[in-house]
Order: sequence, then C-alpha cells, then structure tokens
Amino acid sequence: MCKAANCAVFLLLLLAVSCRQTKTTEMAEATFWRQSLLDSTYRILFREKDTVKAFSFFDSALQRSPRVSVYPRAARFDLKANYYYFFTSDNEATARSIDSALAFYNTAELQNRYPRTYVGLLLFGGQIAYRLTQYSKANEYYFRAKKLAEAHLSPCEQTAFNYNIAMVLFRQENYRASLRHFREAYAQQESCAPQTFGVVLQQQEIQSNIGECFVELKAYDSALVHFDKALAIAARYKDTLGPVFLDRIHGVVAGNKAKVRLAQNRLEEAEQLCLKAIALNDREGYEVDNAREVKLQLAEIYRRQTDFSAMFRVLGGIMTNGQPAGAGQRLEWQRLMAAYYEQTALPELAIPYLKAYSSLNDSIQTAQKQLTEADVARQLRDREQQLQIAVLKEDKEQALLSLGFTIVFSGMTVALIYLVYQHYRRSKKTVAVLQALNKEISAQKAAREEEARQRHQLITEAVIRAQEAERSLIGLELHDNINQVLTTVKLHNEMVLEGLGEPRQVLPRTVKYLQDCINEIRSLSRRLSAPTLGRISLEESIKDLIDSINATSKVTITHQIAGLENQVLKQELHLGVYRILQEQLNNILKHAEASEVFVLIEQKADRLELSVTDNGKGFAVQGRKAGIGLLNMQTRAESLNGTFQLESQPGRGCKVAVVLPCQPSLS
Repeated sequence: MCKAANCAVFLLLLLAVSCRQTKTTEMAEATFWRQSLLDSTYRILFREKDTVKAFSFFDSALQRSPRVSVYPRAARFDLKANYYYFFTSDNEATARSIDSALAFYNTAELQNRYPRTYVGLLLFGGQIAYRLTQYSKANEYYFRAKKLAEAHLSPCEQTAFNYNIAMVLFRQENYRASLRHFREAYAQQESCAPQTFGVVLQQQEIQSNIGECFVELKAYDSALVHFDKALAIAARYKDTLGPVFLDRIHGVVAGNKAKVRLAQNRLEEAEQLCLKAIALNDREGYEVDNAREVKLQLAEIYRRQTDFSAMFRVLGGIMTNGQPAGAGQRLEWQRLMAAYYEQTALPELAIPYLKAYSSLNDSIQTAQKQLTEADVARQLRDREQQLQIAVLKEDKEQALLSLGFTIVFSGMTVALIYLVYQHYRRSKKTVAVLQALNKEISAQKAAREEEARQRHQLITEAVIRAQEAERSLIGLELHDNINQVLTTVKLHNEMVLEGLGEPRQVLPRTVKYLQDCINEIRSLSRRLSAPTLGRISLEESIKDLIDSINATSKVTITHQIAGLENQVLKQELHLGVYRILQEQLNNILKHAEASEVFVLIEQKADRLELSVTDNGKGFAVQGRKAGIGLLNMQTRAESLNGTFQLESQPGRGCKVAVVLPCQPSLS
C-alpha cells in the first residue's frame, strides 16, 4: 500500500493540478494571491527555511495589497502546516496549523465559494490526524471532504478523496468497503485527461491496491487479475513513467504475487517472485521498504521449506540495513526470529523475541481496535443523522398540518365574526351565544394542540429510548457472545499455527465455535431486520418469525391466519403488523414467563385483526406506567389509524388486540 507521507503530498499535488473546471471566482483569486504573495513566500520558506523572514515578507505584502479576502489569511496557516510537514516531525503543530486554516472557512457560503481549497485542507488534515492515531477525526475530515467534492468537483478531481477513504478503510480491515472505494476512485481516474505521470502512477497503484483487497478477502484469482492490470497500465505508459518507476512497479507487483503464492502454499513460485522483487527494489532510490517486506515473506518461505540457514541469512540481511520501519514489519520480524530459534532447538534465544512480539502485537491490536471503533462510531453518527432527519421531516409534516388546521379555523372564526356582526343589531342574546361558542372552539383547539404536543413528545422519547436500548443490546451481544467466541477461535488458530496443538483435535472445535458465532449473528440480524417487503406475503413473514422463536424452545407458539390467502398488503401495514407482533413476542420472552402463546390474524372486510395471548404471569394494567415496548406498539397502531387494546391480570396471562384498517397493495 502507498506510504502515508507520500500519499498526502501526491494527492494534494494531484488535486492542485487537476482543477480544470474551477469556478472563476476561486481560480482568479488563487491566481492573484499566488502571483502577488504566496509564490514568493514559498520560495523564502522552502529554500532558505527561514520562517521569520518568510512570514515577515508575507504580512508586509498582505498589508500593502489592495484586496481583502479570507483566502490569504487561511493560506498563511497552510504555509505553516507545509513547513512543519516537510521540515519537522511535529505532526501536532502541523495539525494545529491545518485546523486554524480550516477555521477561516467556517460557513457553508465560504466552503461552497472555495470548495477546492477547503477540501484540500480537509484532505491534508485527515492525513495528519491519521498519523496521530486520531482516527475519528480522520474519518470525519475525509467523508466531509468527499461530500463537498461530490457537490462541486469533477469526477477526476474526486479521485483523491475516494482514494484516501479507501486507504483508511483498508487500515481498518474493512476490506469490502475499501475495495468499493478503490474501484470508484479508478472509475473517476479514467475520466482524467490527459494521462499525466501522476494519473498513470495512481491508476496502476489503485489496481495493485484492489488486488491487495482481494488477497485479504482470500479471492486469490481476482487478486492476480488486478496485479496483471497494474502491469499492463505500466507497460502501456512506459515512456511516461521511465525505467526507474517501471522497475519499482514490477518489483512491488512481484512481491504482491508472491504473497498470493505463499497463501496458496506454492512455495517455489513464491520464492522466485520474492527474489525478483528484491532484486528490483532493494537499492537506493527504489522501493526499499517494500523490498524489506518481501524479504520477510522470503524468510517465511524458507521456514516452511525448513531451510533455516537461508532463513537466518535473509533475516540478518534485513537488520544489516536497519530494523524494519513499520510496526507490522517489526512484528513479523520478531515472530520469524523466534520461530527460527525454536525450530533450531535454541528456545532460550527465542524468548526475547517472543516477548518483544507479544508486546508489539498488543500495541498493534490496541491501535486496530481504535481504528475499528472510529469506523463504527462514524457509522453510528450517520445513522443518528438519518434518524434526526426523519424526526425533522415528521415535525415539518405536523407543522404543516397544524398550519392548515389554523388557517381553516381562522377562516371559520372570521365567518363566525361576520355572522355575529350581521345579527348583532337583531339580537344581543344571539351574540352572546356565538361568543360562547367561539370560546369553546378556542379551548378545543388549545386542548388538541396540547394533546398533539404531548403525543409528539412521547413518540420522540420512545424512539430515543428504543434506539438506546437497541444499541446497548447490540453492544452486549457483540461483546459478551460474538467477541468471546471469535477470541477463542483466534487463540485456537494461533495454537495450530505455532504447532502447540493437534489440528485434528483443535480445528473441529474451531468450526463449532464459528458456527455458534454465525448462529448468534443470524439471530441478531433477524431481530434487527424488517420482513422482506414486496417479495413475500405477511403470512410468510409471520410464519418465519414464529418458526425462528419456536426453534429456541423457550416458548411454544401456535398461530392461525385467516383471510389473507398469501396476498401482499401495503408496505406500511405489512411492516406495522410485523413489528407489533415482534415487539409483543419479545415482551413475552423477556417478562411473561409463559410456556404457550397463541397468535391469531384475521382479515375481515376492510380491517385486519391481530391478537396475541399468552399463559404467563400477567400483571395489573391499572396504575401501571406503559413501558417502551407497549408505547411503541400503541404508537404504531395509532399511526396506521388503528386501535390498540391490552388485557392482563396477575396470574392470568396477557392479551394484546390490534385492529387496523387495510387494503391490499396494488403493486
């Protein structure tokens, strides 16, 4: 994969040179400030590395300029960020400077006026946040940049953002999502013309990265196809790339193919590919870090071939040029060194490497956990935003309904006043009656508005409580069940890989644990997922739900469905009946201590009746505050213009009855 520093610089330069459809205002202003101020400041800063002189010149020139704009003030902090980035290792100072530059574009109007400048800063800031392991911030910057880019930039210009998002997702081990964004970036890249050096270099790199995604997904044939595509692009534009970059590309691709052959245990082919990759890139000015990674692959090949002298020679050669730079390479080097001493009957020498391996592995796992948590947090934020949008839409609809009611009422009031005026001279008694009537109507309006406000508040609170309860349940299920099972599977697999257990004994248990995990995930998914609307009938949805609960043997559910005859109802009615039944069955499982449940669904003329009866312990309905589940069922029934009725007594079970108006779907 592309290294972080090179990617940041490369993508920012690509963004700068690919702006062919820039709005006149932004392009004209950028050109003016570059010629009058920025180019000279950059020369002083980057050639002389004198920040005092550079910014004194900048401030003086800005004061003399006849123009006043937010652009140069933000650019001053961008200059600082670039200085810290290129000439120091102070990533925190770089991040502060970028954030200061972004703060100048603090309104939607400014962001839309300077879209390329703003998204370029977001891209730069996301890369630095990623270096600082501030993964939530990096996610936020990248996806905010992508959203603005899609609104203002051409497909070619959007490539950089999709590419960066794909890189972050790959690091988060979300390989399918990473693959999707790499493909989107490549499709956008093909719209770039002319095919410059930078465009061609990134095209072949994207193909290699797509191949690496397939390697992680164990789709090895697909991975090889995309590695060959990367070579084909390099061959097509060999005159543009030049011999050095051609060798670098061939070396990287050979190493990637070796990884595939190693995974397939085709060791001789993997060895030849590794030697080719090392010969091409293990020299100054080439992909030395990639060559070091390939050497680790070669050492693993020799380990499997039990050629321990060759293995030790390769590992020692890595150390000759300095210890591996990346944490992943250091981890693999420590593992291989420990394996070498263990397999050459020198276990006491393996202990320091095993300790170093364990410590570094814990550190990497912690960082990986933070990455995954950042991705999950972003997804939850997106889901929250969608829920908030839905609530706002509902508020808007209710406001429009209230406005319409107010207009109608106001018209009625005007009519009443007119009648009062016409009859005032005839009878004072009639006037008094009409005034009383008007007061009564006003009181009813106020009561209805208060009732609507209270109901809306109840619905909103119920939605929020249900959302929090759902999140807590999902978190507990993932942590207490699925996470523990997968941890056990990981430990068993590590035992087999390290030769500490008999595979024929360990692997069957691993398969069973994985099946348990699959069953847990299927059960969790079934609780979360809505019925397959439009493809199966309500009768089939209900049967599927009941069968899934009966399979748990926690309660016996019998059911009777009459009048539906496999017809497809309207989606909102279908989903409403399904969710009400699902909610009540969940309540029974959690609280009722029932052994039997009877579900009856009947369609009569223009209405659908649902009743759920259990033989559980029951409860006193009077004086009992409705919980989230009961409130959700009642709210769903009333939103479909239906009725909801609850009957229960202590020791005599519970019955829920719902009546809903219905019409079959015309689709």
